[in-house]
Amino acid sequence: MEFRILGSLEIEASDGSPLQVSGPKQRGLLALLVIHANEVLSTDRIIDALWGEEPPSGALNSLRFHISKLRSALGDEQERLATKGPGYVLLASPGEVDAQRFESAVAEAVALVPDNPEAAVARYQDAIELWRGPTLADFEYEDFARTEIARLRELRLAAVEGRFEAELAAGRHDELVGELRTLVDEHPLRERLWASLMTALYRSGRQAEALRAYQEARSTLGDELGIEPSEELRDLEEKVLLQDESIKTPDAPRRAHNLPARVSRFVGRDQEISTIGKLLGRSRLVTLMGVGGVGKTSLALEVAGRHVDEFRDGVWLVDLATVTDATGVLVAAAEALRVRTRSSEHILADIQLRMANTEVLVILDNCEHVIAAAADLAADLLAKCPGVKILATSRELLSVPGEITFGVSPMTLGDDHVAGDAVALFTDRLEAFLPGTGLGDEEQQTVYRICRAVDGLPLAIELAAARTRALSLDEVERRLSDRFALLAGGSRTAAPRQRTLRATIDWSYDLLSDSEQGLFAVLSVLPGSFTAEAVEAIVRAGKWEDDALDLLAALVDKSLVARIGGRYYLLPTLRRYAAGKVDGKAIARTRRVLVEHYAGLASRLEDSFFATEEPQLAEHVVDERSNMRSALAWSMESGDTDAALTVAASLAFYWIRSGVWTEGWLRRGVGAGDDVPQTVQLQEGLLLLEGIAEPADALAALAQLVEKEGEAARATRLLGAAHQIRHDLGHEPPRAEDDLAGRLELALGKESFDDEWQAGRTVAQRR
Repeated sequence: MEFRILGSLEIEASDGSPLQVSGPKQRGLLALLVIHANEVLSTDRIIDALWGEEPPSGALNSLRFHISKLRSALGDEQERLATKGPGYVLLASPGEVDAQRFESAVAEAVALVPDNPEAAVARYQDAIELWRGPTLADFEYEDFARTEIARLRELRLAAVEGRFEAELAAGRHDELVGELRTLVDEHPLRERLWASLMTALYRSGRQAEALRAYQEARSTLGDELGIEPSEELRDLEEKVLLQDESIKTPDAPRRAHNLPARVSRFVGRDQEISTIGKLLGRSRLVTLMGVGGVGKTSLALEVAGRHVDEFRDGVWLVDLATVTDATGVLVAAAEALRVRTRSSEHILADIQLRMANTEVLVILDNCEHVIAAAADLAADLLAKCPGVKILATSRELLSVPGEITFGVSPMTLGDDHVAGDAVALFTDRLEAFLPGTGLGDEEQQTVYRICRAVDGLPLAIELAAARTRALSLDEVERRLSDRFALLAGGSRTAAPRQRTLRATIDWSYDLLSDSEQGLFAVLSVLPGSFTAEAVEAIVRAGKWEDDALDLLAALVDKSLVARIGGRYYLLPTLRRYAAGKVDGKAIARTRRVLVEHYAGLASRLEDSFFATEEPQLAEHVVDERSNMRSALAWSMESGDTDAALTVAASLAFYWIRSGVWTEGWLRRGVGAGDDVPQTVQLQEGLLLLEGIAEPADALAALAQLVEKEGEAARATRLLGAAHQIRHDLGHEPPRAEDDLAGRLELALGKESFDDEWQAGRTVAQRR
């Protein structure tokens, strides 16, 4: 509940709804009990306060009646009005009475002034804004309220004086002169206000006006009270006269923050830091997203540290790594932001009240496992606290209006000759573990390969560098084939999920739903980047109830699948991890689905290739090259010759057009003959495409196999292309090819045969 006396008397239930207390005696009784909250008041004292020194004979019964009515007004909270000993007591938790909150805020502000005047100003402002009008305005003439009204009025004026002194300590003076002039006119006997006015005038370069203000104060005090100014005010006049250094404008105070001190050097990422700084200038919520171990937290802290002076009331880190629920998010925020809360029911309201007039940057770190609660907190702060900006880190976006996301990528690798940030990080950490270590050219190349093998992930780089305490660089590189065993043993002081590479990815994987985990695992079967259509085929065959695009979007949002343009991919490290989560049956099922999918895709690509003068899908073929290669290999391993022929024959024309004759589909030699199985003949035809024989021989071999499958039109195009290549080289076709051409002409008819033959020749001419 909330009891308010800084203005007219109000009472509010825990759900925020106002409670109505009618009748002057009941309201007077409530006001008296609130003034003395948690203090037992005897019935005699209450009667004297409400009815005066000569109460009516039925005053005690009237009091009991009003107590009963007041309890009824309190509803579910009526136990707060308790009967104790000879009287009654109103039980209120710390902070439920606005006057108590006011006094606590003022005490906090006073303590903050020496070290953090900016924060003190904000806290003073929080306290002053609790006032809604004159204290207990509806009881101004009641004897029982006069003492408390006078006390609180004095405290409020003292808080106003304290705020001005804090503002002056923070280096502000020009903008205060007008407000101070108005207040000394309203309260001409308050020397603290005169002192602040003199200081503000002096620091604004108005020494003569500051001295005149002193004379005015001296005259007013003498005329009204018959006294001289205090020693403090006289001392200030002397310092103004002498232009004493002690009253000059203070140096700009260092902005407050709770950022941890770095224990190791931050390396690289200059472009990212610059970009994020610009994004914070455009938006009040920027979320850094990326896979675990990519360095989101370290990057956020570096950005915040470089921009701390831009936020009047500082930069505050709210670490959510160990939080488990929504209440924990609010508690962590309140602690980090130094908000004194009334009760667990009021945490959010107290945070909003405390931050309402501040200019701060709040870092919400590690949001992904409490994403809904973190998003709610961010939305509430942005809505109620216009000076607050938020820099969040998460493996999943917050989905809050106004959010700008920045994808944190692995560190740049550079190339074999120019080291990128990843190599610089490894080298820096290596120097920390093994001081004085010098790296020659060969060792630099080894470091480059290590960084490339771990995908440029900062956590993996640091863990790999740590292994150099026991292993040589060459040994570290060799052992990366089992990277999850090697990259362990991080800092003992790090969070458990940051001590090993596996634990970091486990953290993300465990946050997935069962369906998301299943899809993530089977995506490891794909060797290259992939499309949403491939994912839909996998999900459809797996009979998941979830929508394929929703699952894929969830994995992208949670930074386990990356997206570039219209294609998706898994980092090699994530692919290795995912491969450990999928069983043999799922692998076999997924391969069958993908063979069918890529065979169909190859056919569509071939149709599109012949439908246009210049092929529109050549880039698509390049993007799918590794997937097509795998589909071809899987189909031959499983004996699915139809699918293998579809892929090989369909892509043959792309090979012709692009001049790619060393595609490298297979790396094993086989013998060929009329009596060998068709799959072996297909393998032989594909080996020809590796450059073992002429391209025309390879195309002719594929044409013979396709003819056996009953696809005369496709076989004719393949054979026509082979004949054109032979013609260009001045070679005569073998008799077997002429015989094949005759069979195809009979099968298709003269006109269709000529059309398909010419189509194949035309493609070959484009080489």
